[in-house]
Amino acid sequence: MKNLLKSLLTLSAALVAASACVQEPETLPADETHPILFTAESIATRTAFGAPDGDRYPTLWTENDRNVKIILNAAEAKDAAVTAAPDGKSAVFTASFDDAASYTFQAVSPASAFLGVADNQVTLSVPASQTPAAQSVDETAQILIAASGTTATRPEKVSFQFNHWTSYGKMTLADVALDGAVISGIDLTAEEAWTGLWTYSFADGTSVPAEPSTTLSLQTDGTGDVWFACAPVDLSGKKLSVSIKTDKGRLKKEITLPAGSKFESGKIARFTVSFKDIPLQDVKTSEIAIKGKRILIATGRQFDLSGWYTVSPADAIDTRVGFTSSDEDIATVTEDGIVTGVNEGDAVITLAAKDGGASAQVTVRVANLPDFGELTQSEPVSLDNCDAITNHTRKSQPDGTDCTIATEGQKEGSGWFKRTVKNGAAEWSRIVLSGKVVDARLTSYHRAHLAFWFYVDEEGRYTTGGVERNLADHLRARFANNTFTQKCRIELSHAGGGNGANQNISWSFKDFVLPQLQPGWNRIDLPFKDATVNSSTDGWQLNPEGLNFFRILMDGSAVNYDDQPVIGLDDIVIYEDYEPTSAPKVYLHDFESAAGFAGVQAIFFNPAEKSAASRWESGINVIQLPLGDKTYDTGATRDNGHLHFKLYISDISKLSPLDGQVEISSSGTSDKQELHWGTNSFIKYCRSGWNDVTLELNRTGQHDVCDLSAINWFRIYNTASGSVWVQVKDVYLYAE
Repeated sequence: MKNLLKSLLTLSAALVAASACVQEPETLPADETHPILFTAESIATRTAFGAPDGDRYPTLWTENDRNVKIILNAAEAKDAAVTAAPDGKSAVFTASFDDAASYTFQAVSPASAFLGVADNQVTLSVPASQTPAAQSVDETAQILIAASGTTATRPEKVSFQFNHWTSYGKMTLADVALDGAVISGIDLTAEEAWTGLWTYSFADGTSVPAEPSTTLSLQTDGTGDVWFACAPVDLSGKKLSVSIKTDKGRLKKEITLPAGSKFESGKIARFTVSFKDIPLQDVKTSEIAIKGKRILIATGRQFDLSGWYTVSPADAIDTRVGFTSSDEDIATVTEDGIVTGVNEGDAVITLAAKDGGASAQVTVRVANLPDFGELTQSEPVSLDNCDAITNHTRKSQPDGTDCTIATEGQKEGSGWFKRTVKNGAAEWSRIVLSGKVVDARLTSYHRAHLAFWFYVDEEGRYTTGGVERNLADHLRARFANNTFTQKCRIELSHAGGGNGANQNISWSFKDFVLPQLQPGWNRIDLPFKDATVNSSTDGWQLNPEGLNFFRILMDGSAVNYDDQPVIGLDDIVIYEDYEPTSAPKVYLHDFESAAGFAGVQAIFFNPAEKSAASRWESGINVIQLPLGDKTYDTGATRDNGHLHFKLYISDISKLSPLDGQVEISSSGTSDKQELHWGTNSFIKYCRSGWNDVTLELNRTGQHDVCDLSAINWFRIYNTASGSVWVQVKDVYLYAE
């Protein structure tokens, strides 16, 4: 390989010939990728224009060439480092590939122009901002493509004949009167799109726009000949607006392009724009765009407005902005835009362009805000602490082997649920809790877990089939191949008694307990989302508000033990896991601004929390995100989708749990193409402070059919009985 690299570095013009000497690739083991040597042997193969020969401008490889994207079989793309010949008329590069059934190579130069390939089509990007040099188009804007024939075996060398995909323009500026002004750039706006994203078909050589643009911005300080690259489009007879930007204003001219301005691939369209008798025009600020009109800050806190606005156009002569406050007893603002909250109330901050061209206003609400604190895990809900006998039944089978409370050796609390296994028992280890009703207080079914401590005898040795094992290993061997999952599982239900045995969610003992089982105490953790629903009733769902049945069932054939082994339970709980999902998240708002906030009461952006914040008063209150023209493809279905958000409530006693909804929609409004959840499903379990809410899309009502590939609406509303701060942030959907 060192010899190969040395040879590449000493290439000369002799590489132009197809018979150029090429080093053999280094031999690699069969299970590794293999390097393939590629050559570009045509005079018109890449970037910078060479010296003109009359009207001919050859393109040559230059020292700036770094990478070419090599595509295998219209699917896989890899970067290949370029080594150009000294005269720029040819180049070589290598890339390594896995073995394939056949080999067809395609290439895109530069690699930065390549955005993806599928179905023998490649997506190309023509830069909307280019930096041409004297007598040369911007190298990153010149896109060239090549394709090889197909071979059945991996070739050692592939010769590419590159062709231009982009077209080029040579615009001559004439009669430009600058009067001492310095040019900073030129904007070219065509009547049709000619830059942006385009799709090129290797099959037939056609191109279609994907995300095109009509404006090219050329970063140049010169007049005379100005070069640029564009997509291959026919602009003959179309209008072109030319705007020369300077430090003292603009010169503008609109022309009609001549018939020769077809902008064909690899060709140069030449035209002249005369600015005779066109004076410099003063450019004033036309707009101050802000990220939202309402900001919330605490008394004594500050907010920097410098990142809250943008001035248009960017080449305005004076882009400075001044700031004033309508009430400095509420909020002050410095000449640099630093706002300080002084006293509770609303103050309007006016942003005014120094050149008088535009202004904007931001309402700052100053409040004695509560300590928002951090999101913390909720307390687990106990199904049974196994510390004492209560009015519900604990039993195991066969009859006469009911469990007892042991007060020594427990894992938690003051006792544990102890069961001594009876010899000869066919159904030898049933443990049942039933008779009382427990509300698991879940804000989310999907992230709920059933957890308990499970004890297996750590002292005895048990012989089966002539093999002596401890109890944990014995159970693992005995049940490892058990296919009767209905007789070897953990069950949870709200149906109670005998019905709980037939309507429940369950986890296989074999899959969820045996793999981790060790002698002594074992912490068993069972996610609800991994449970199996067992019911003869279609659509049956567990009601976590009325849990009254828990059972560990390990049925099997009769076994006689050397000793009477002990198993047991302690601290059976339900809890919610607040760890964020690892699935891809589709955020409905970035919460970096107040744009897109709305509601009955004024909704403010709280920069301290990056949230939508509102002080709800008595009556119906709303926080919503009308997303306008933006739509979000969640990648979810009703069966696997989930909506997540964080909800802050300063005083939970002020919210009614029975009167409100959470909604998402693909209609841009409520009650159309909508999924909704009653807030009663989680508000009653929320706490004062931050709450983490996840709602399952299969546990919801709907209006019409909600298109989960085009979500553009989120809303939460609820009735308040008094003044309460409410905030929403971190709103996203995901599939899991």
